[in-house]
Amino acid sequence: VLKDKSALDNYGEKGRNGVLKIQTRSNVEKMKDLAQNLDQLPEYKNGMNAFDQAIQEHIKYPLDARKHNVQGEVFVSFTISKEGNLEDIKTEEAEYLALKEIVVVGYSKSEEEPSSLKNIPVLAEEVIRVLKQMDNFKPGIQDGQPVDVRMTLPVTFKLQ
Repeated sequence: VLKDKSALDNYGEKGRNGVLKIQTRSNVEKMKDLAQNLDQLPEYKNGMNAFDQAIQEHIKYPLDARKHNVQGEVFVSFTISKEGNLEDIKTEEAEYLALKEIVVVGYSKSEEEPSSLKNIPVLAEEVIRVLKQMDNFKPGIQDGQPVDVRMTLPVTFKLQ
């Protein structure tokens, strides 16, 4: 979030009321290392941009987290099976193929600075809820055969 002079300096008159910058990141180097044995990475039915969009459309900032002024990062890992299904969805920080980070912005009326934590259960439950609705992945391919691939989705919940 840019406010005051920094918003005006960077965005001119458009930044007068402040600017929310959302940046995505991917862990490309780790992904390349982990994926080097794969001929093809798993992909969502309509592409990974459609995957990001589907998550952003369905995920909600949990009311309890907003009420208690909680924000933070959640790392949810899952396996895309050789049949293209999402399986074994759970919260963890792991060295699996890292997908692009998703940022969920919520609004809080609290004047206090939000608490920033990692893998908060109420936030993790929301990510898992949305992932359980996802299906129809194209599986990863290794040596010409479909294989199970473990991946991690980082999601940042941020209060304004």
